Amino acid sequence: MKNTRFISITDQLKPYFVIAIAALLAYLPVSSMLFSLKNDVLAIEYPIQHFMSESLRNGESPVWFNTWSMGFPLQSILTWGVYSTPQMLTGFFFESNIYILHIEFLFFIMASGWCMYKLLKTHFLKDRQLALLLACCYMLSGFTVGSSQWLLYITGMTFIPLCIYCLLSLLKQPSFKYALLFAVAWYLFFTNVHIYLTVVSTYILFFSGIIYFIRLSIDKVEKRKLYKFVSLAMLFTVVLCAAPAYYTLETISHLQRSLPLASNSTFFQSNFVHPDALSSFLLPLSSIKTTHFNTEGTVLDVYIGLLPFLLLPATLFLNLKQKNTAAWGLLIASFFFLLVSFGHLTPIRGWLNILPGMGHFRHPGVLRIFFNLSFILYLAQSLKNHSLSDLLMKGSNQRKKILFPIVSLLLLSLLTMLLYSGNLKTVWKDSFYSTVKNSSNGELVLVSAVIQVCFTAALLFSITRKKQLFSFLILAELVVNTLICTPFFTVSTYSAKEVESIFQNTKGFPVQRSSPSEVPAVLTDAKNNSWDNINTYRKEVSNSVSKPGPLIMESVATFIDAEKIKRTLAGKQLVFLKDSIGDPANSIRITKQVPSEVIAEVSLAQPREIVLQQAAFPGWKASYNNAPIPLIKNDLPFVSVRVPAGTGTIVFKFEKKGVGYSALLLHLIVIITLLIYTLPKLRFRSSSLS
Repeated sequence: MKNTRFISITDQLKPYFVIAIAALLAYLPVSSMLFSLKNDVLAIEYPIQHFMSESLRNGESPVWFNTWSMGFPLQSILTWGVYSTPQMLTGFFFESNIYILHIEFLFFIMASGWCMYKLLKTHFLKDRQLALLLACCYMLSGFTVGSSQWLLYITGMTFIPLCIYCLLSLLKQPSFKYALLFAVAWYLFFTNVHIYLTVVSTYILFFSGIIYFIRLSIDKVEKRKLYKFVSLAMLFTVVLCAAPAYYTLETISHLQRSLPLASNSTFFQSNFVHPDALSSFLLPLSSIKTTHFNTEGTVLDVYIGLLPFLLLPATLFLNLKQKNTAAWGLLIASFFFLLVSFGHLTPIRGWLNILPGMGHFRHPGVLRIFFNLSFILYLAQSLKNHSLSDLLMKGSNQRKKILFPIVSLLLLSLLTMLLYSGNLKTVWKDSFYSTVKNSSNGELVLVSAVIQVCFTAALLFSITRKKQLFSFLILAELVVNTLICTPFFTVSTYSAKEVESIFQNTKGFPVQRSSPSEVPAVLTDAKNNSWDNINTYRKEVSNSVSKPGPLIMESVATFIDAEKIKRTLAGKQLVFLKDSIGDPANSIRITKQVPSEVIAEVSLAQPREIVLQQAAFPGWKASYNNAPIPLIKNDLPFVSVRVPAGTGTIVFKFEKKGVGYSALLLHLIVIITLLIYTLPKLRFRSSSLS
């Protein structure tokens, strides 16, 4: 009986193991640590994660990020912050380094596949094999690899299907359990995903809910029960998200990007999906060197694997026959979001600006994540009563409808290969690095076409002769096409070890002796490559602002841009006398410097204004000789006080008890809920030995 139970557990875990292996292989440059992640994930997200981890492991509050753009509060959901349960747990238990970043990246890639598989298998498909393959199509899509330099989009890949799973569970089995689980899932989504995806998902949930309840046909007792627990879920969600929402609104009011963007501006229209990018459905490499004004390859990759297109004709015929309105709705939604991702090329994205909040966001190409999601759910809804074996069964109508797109894609790949065959002699350069960096669009299209010819020919052989190979080939095609895109989108030529040595992390929080005006925020290495926000790893405040993204106070951004005013800080220490005339009787010596507290001993011949070079933001307080003193306003955007003559100790302290207590309480609720409703509920069915 023990052996049977072990087999049952292994059988249920097998799909999750396959998904994990597929992710590790597809992102082998990352999982092997041979190459480092690059661009924004290193320039913006990793410095924040590193700071939070260092603060937590040194017993300091991670709320005030002192080295970032003259200081910034991590109390919002604009990026990683203190309300992110996964980030706080990771930062507390693991010392921050580039290897942990890689592991975290790979975890969320795997988790996106796991959550999608759980969603499909529980609420859509009976066939595990089909659910597994479609989950991998979602996980290894062009959106994922194209967005691999932004962890806040990768986390969206994970938490969106998790929220849908919890919501459908609540609607099908209304109960306190699923009401609370949905609220926790949405809280995790709210605090770990880019706010753009959060806003769009909220509107999708709202309008989908209206349609669902209009079409709902159950008796009054069941309807009353459903309304009760859905309302409870909404209440729980509002309660959990209230604190991060409140402190986000407080932060946004101080930001440079707090106003809506002009919809006709070039900035607003940037990074859209161009119709030329549709070739990447079949040839993912075709998007990399395709050039169109105001957009780039990271949002031009719409690849989702071959399987969705092989299944499309069969599902269209099935839905026409069965009049599956839910499936048609999902298909319409998928093409709606594809058109939205075209940005200003269609009027639809502009129409969405009538919804509150939508005018703040650019990058319409990011919304193709909802095309991927809706399209895969459409296929699952269409095939809910079918298995892959049934679809591939010899002589079945569905098999014939799958054969047609395979042959069509094979011929299309062959034609493309012939058209671009003139690039064959120049594909390989002197080295792999030169090949990746210097390949032309034509050369990349040729490589992609050759790969797809091989896979479509192999799929044609498998479906007619060896159908047991079909699933393996579908997975292999996803892995290979993701893998060949990683050098362009995901990793640099630096190894993880090299990046770790460049950053030279300083342990603890030493007192800064250099003037912030002398501390560089950007490091240029021997290869003439730039590394942003390098001062974060050295724990030094810098006057220079390097790739801040949205995380910069408007007052600081305006001040830094004014070069004449900026020169007034030349040579000034972190704490300095305003309008100092160099009186030797005046002195300031910093004795303690941690992110949220700076202590200095001062000696003044007369009352003076003292300035701490940190952005003025609600939460800063000051005391002199243990007595509170008021902050004052002047022409500097920093924390300033007026101190009387004499000798004493001044303490600048950033304290937001509301943030700390609410974050701790919310983390406990999330952790306890997940432990109560997941770990004890893992029941594995035992089968008979007979």
